[in-house]
Amino acid sequence: MKIYAILTALCVAACGSGALAADLDVLAPTPMQASGPRWDGFSIGVNGGGLWAPGLTETQVLFPGDFAIPGVPTSYKFSSYGGLIGAQTGFNKQFGSFVVGAVADYDFAIGATARQAASGPYFGTTYFTGQSEQLQSLGTIRGRIGFTPMDDVLIFATGGLAFGETAIKSSLSFGAGGANPGLAGSRNQLAVGFAAGGGVEYALGPQWSLGLEGLYYNLGPAHVASLPQFGIPAGFASPETDSTFAFSGYTLRLSLNYEFDSTSTEASARPSSSDPTSEIATTVGVRAGMSTSRVKTSLYDFTGSTLLSQLTYHNPNAATAEIYATFDHPSSGFFLKGYVGVGKESGGSLQDEDFPPFTQPYSSTSSPQNDGRLGYANIDFGYYALQSDWYKLGGLVGYHYLDESYNAFGCTQTATNPDICSSGSVGPANLTISDDGRWNSFRLGLAGQLTLPAGFSARAEAAWLPYMSFNGGNDHWLRDVSDFSGTIPQSGTGSNGYQLEAEINYALSRNFDVGVGGRYWSMNARGHWLFQDVTADGGPQVATFSTQRAQAFVQTAYHF
Repeated sequence: MKIYAILTALCVAACGSGALAADLDVLAPTPMQASGPRWDGFSIGVNGGGLWAPGLTETQVLFPGDFAIPGVPTSYKFSSYGGLIGAQTGFNKQFGSFVVGAVADYDFAIGATARQAASGPYFGTTYFTGQSEQLQSLGTIRGRIGFTPMDDVLIFATGGLAFGETAIKSSLSFGAGGANPGLAGSRNQLAVGFAAGGGVEYALGPQWSLGLEGLYYNLGPAHVASLPQFGIPAGFASPETDSTFAFSGYTLRLSLNYEFDSTSTEASARPSSSDPTSEIATTVGVRAGMSTSRVKTSLYDFTGSTLLSQLTYHNPNAATAEIYATFDHPSSGFFLKGYVGVGKESGGSLQDEDFPPFTQPYSSTSSPQNDGRLGYANIDFGYYALQSDWYKLGGLVGYHYLDESYNAFGCTQTATNPDICSSGSVGPANLTISDDGRWNSFRLGLAGQLTLPAGFSARAEAAWLPYMSFNGGNDHWLRDVSDFSGTIPQSGTGSNGYQLEAEINYALSRNFDVGVGGRYWSMNARGHWLFQDVTADGGPQVATFSTQRAQAFVQTAYHF
């Protein structure tokens, strides 16, 4: 998931370049006063420090139920140390001695790896089990609230969403030195959770500051299934070891920040532009939201005429955070905007259906969904063909990226098939099915803005997705090895998607506002499950893919 790091870095660079281009108050471009609040403006910076990550992984050999290794530990305690180095960007707005703002950062983790191992007797031989976890990066999108006991000192508390790249491994082997093949699995994934903490920042001058910040982060659990490294006869249940890794810890970082829009005495000596029409109105902001979704995959035979099975994720809920930026050139009507966001998918359920005549009788199973993830990014270039003092209306062209991941645990038969997920056959902690899907979409749309009385403003857009590509993967963990050799690839294309978005904002000052909004996305594609990649006698089977998502959010933004 390195795309999130790349997109975040691009947004930081773009925001910085926009700030260098102009210091513009979008509502009233007037010369700055001779003095003003020190902690007010947009900033970028670098940071470095360390982390301490005490963790816990619980391992259970649950499937099938009679596959038991006496003495194998069910939990392992981890503790790791590492370094952090990265960059951050954010903004503050000061009201007297009270400061509110937001920050987004991304750090590479160095050396944050932990391992544990155990061994013991097993029916005349020896078992060996090993676990390892690694945090490769850590990012956050957070709000900040603070106060200034003196002009040059800011004390703050902070909290928001956290995300990081993780790598986990689990193994169980037998014989001298663990030479005989056993069960093994590994998984690299983006984990999403929360971070909270506080810190202090000291002004080294009108635009430079030094900060010290401590955070507690919790990225939630990550899961891996360890599968046999030997052949399982067709029709037999595959043993499986499920491991759950916890990623949480503490960070302490020192940061150096540069503020572009400071209104301190020295910075305020700059006059306003003599040619306002040449200015670029820049907006940077953060959003926090909740979304719910419905994701469905329908699998047909080779001809596409007979429905064989269907996977439907009903109502997973995602807590999301994102950063966004807009660059508007009022005199020409051109604008550029974009956002990047991440979220954690929790709750909801997977309904797995198998249909006659291939499966007799009809089967429908239910599995709780948890610990999924969500990532998305968007960039648009547009032109306001119609403009006045109170409205703008125009078109846009852009690109949208969506990454969804879901995990289903256990299964319960809710129809009448006695052979699939019978009562008690699969435990609730058993990782059963995982699905990943990535959508790349081309956007064409309309966008409009309204300036309303009493400090309110509104924005809305509607986009058609004339081309969408889908690439995904499905893991039936309980059928891997015996039926499939790994993740089943999926691909498809479509042209009947759309996206809607609207928001309303209120200006708390000339350059700082808050708002609420909502979105709805619908994407559909037709393609194939590529069974030939994971089984010798398989081939491409026709499939359809769809995702719908509704999101509500609150936001705050700084204009310059």
